Amino acid sequence: MPKYEYVTETYADGSVYEGQRLNSLKHGMGRFQYSDGGVYDGDWFEGTMHGIGTLFYATGQIAYQGEWKHDKFHGRGTIYHQTPVRLTGEFDYTNFDKLGDYWTKYEGEFADDVKDGVGTLYLSNGDRFDGDFKQDLINGKGLYTFANGKRILAEWINNKLRK
Repeated sequence: MPKYEYVTETYADGSVYEGQRLNSLKHGMGRFQYSDGGVYDGDWFEGTMHGIGTLFYATGQIAYQGEWKHDKFHGRGTIYHQTPVRLTGEFDYTNFDKLGDYWTKYEGEFADDVKDGVGTLYLSNGDRFDGDFKQDLINGKGLYTFANGKRILAEWINNKLRK
């Protein structure tokens, strides 16, 4: 049976790890506080964030909550925008390249640190997109729902509405 030890380690840059360690590596449950004040709290595997965990901005606000694989978002999770810009009026749903900071959160699937799979993107004006993502872009069928309830079912290719 492996022998876990519970440690508190402070690093040269001021970051601190408190949690389980196995064979001199973060392994098991632990909390890592970055020198800028951000925090990761969750599962570790052989020195990497791996399993289920929550990443917090330095403000204490949740940045990401969900599954991790070797220090990257991977699997199901939710990412939150730290400082979304309030969009007044309608968003041009035909071109998501114009999204900028007009989103509040994304819930869905990730692969290798980017949105990849099925998910829901929430906009700051109350609109939302439910559909397919590929390598951080909207790719495939989706449903765009306006805040007023109007809905558009369509297909997008690399963030652009297919004509």
